[in-house]
Amino acid sequence: MRWVLLAIGLLSAFHPTIFSAFRLMQADLGDTRLNNFALEHSYRWLLGWLSFHPISLWDQPIFFPAANTGAYTEILLGSAPLYWLFRAVRFAPDTSFQLWMIAVLALDFVAMTAFLRNCLGFGRNASAVGGFLFAFASPRLAQLGHQQLLPQFFTIFALYGLFRAFQPRKMTAAQGIYVFFLCLAAQLWASLYLGWFLCLGLLLMCVWTWCLRPYREILLDHVARNRKTLVASAMLSLALLAPMAVHYAYARRATGARPWWDAARMVPPPQSWFYLGPQSWLYSWQPNLELFRRIATEHEQRLGIGWITLTLAVVGLYLLQRTHGGWARLTWLSTIALLVLVTLYPGGFTPWKLFFHVLPGGNAIRGVARVVFVVLIPLSFGLAYLIETRSRWATTLLIAAVCLVEQGQAVGGYDKIQARSDVSALAARVGKDCIAFYYSPVFSDPRDAPPQFKLHMDAMWAALETGVPTINGYSGKDPRGWWDLWDKRLFDDQSRARMRDSLVRWSTLHHLDAARVCWIDSP
Repeated sequence: MRWVLLAIGLLSAFHPTIFSAFRLMQADLGDTRLNNFALEHSYRWLLGWLSFHPISLWDQPIFFPAANTGAYTEILLGSAPLYWLFRAVRFAPDTSFQLWMIAVLALDFVAMTAFLRNCLGFGRNASAVGGFLFAFASPRLAQLGHQQLLPQFFTIFALYGLFRAFQPRKMTAAQGIYVFFLCLAAQLWASLYLGWFLCLGLLLMCVWTWCLRPYREILLDHVARNRKTLVASAMLSLALLAPMAVHYAYARRATGARPWWDAARMVPPPQSWFYLGPQSWLYSWQPNLELFRRIATEHEQRLGIGWITLTLAVVGLYLLQRTHGGWARLTWLSTIALLVLVTLYPGGFTPWKLFFHVLPGGNAIRGVARVVFVVLIPLSFGLAYLIETRSRWATTLLIAAVCLVEQGQAVGGYDKIQARSDVSALAARVGKDCIAFYYSPVFSDPRDAPPQFKLHMDAMWAALETGVPTINGYSGKDPRGWWDLWDKRLFDDQSRARMRDSLVRWSTLHHLDAARVCWIDSP
């Protein structure tokens, strides 16, 4: 059953890609190409080191001549080796990215299924359904255009190590501790959001453990017996994370701290946990209700997993903590605490505001609603346990079918061949004698102009193709003094004069030879 569910999950998530013979790239011309760009730059960084012509991983050729631009968004290095493998066997960058997306979701499914089976002792069918919910839940498919949120298998590997640290089997407690800390570091390198929210969830679990005396005594005894291993593994993990921490700290200094109002728009109100969005197979009617129309930044707040699946998963998790106690009870309490802390209540109050200002890295978390991907872990436990307690095949199949259909999302895409053509056409106009270029095309009619982010991404990919850096850029942040260069579509003499002045200011600010900065203004 597990391989059937994996195949169904991949087909439900990627059927536009698969049925178009990989011509259709999911999901959009903005963040999708940005994440592909980050992985492709890391591949060229790897090739540079292998050929003894190293380039900087962090100095992506955008926002020229700003440094450390890779730290303006996710670097994706933890999951990049999968992408490198596809590139090494000669797949094109966009095709490699499509295969990478499929591979990381498959790994999410396999990791959760194995954890439920080997650590929690659930049967094959129950484990497979839990793995399906974790890998192919509606929130994950709704965020398919934010591919940095897909590789979460390191989280499950980390939990496996933590589980084995307390219940050694097939590995010692010391080995489990090392697996936990190394995979925690790998998850942060693969996705800062997913790694940070994992740390938050574990912090809440530690707080509950400390507050409940029987669990506190077990924890203190475990720490006393393994203190040397804990210190050594934690120091190793911190050493692995140090380069990323340094670069992100420099990026914050260069771009400024994120203000609270920027994150406040993405703190989920209670109804977000029941909202699946307009692309849902079964719940596309929800945006017609006033309750859901009031959700701010709704494309980031599609957190529901289906009303039936959610009910079954919560009931299963409740029964699990009642019958198993221990880790299950701590998981139940920590999940409730997490939901209470990240929810926006009537009147605009949310405890998250305190966490935003106090917790290390908290003010880097803009998409607060993405905490849903950590919440999927206990929900997967609960759904799997509910199936585990059912003895009839018919019940299992019914629950699996309901879960499958409720997760469905109609995620479209774009023609990657056309995107390639646009980039190649632009790259052909970039002179080799340019120290940098800026792409700001002229359009006779504003209705014919594509989105700003599409044009910036074309320039970024042209920079990779030509080896000439670009002043264009599209990322999570932008350097100080650059914002005037964002609105680059030209329609008349006035907009052309405005853009010329902006380029002069940028060149003067960074002491660039303006004569060697190529301004490409043809569409």
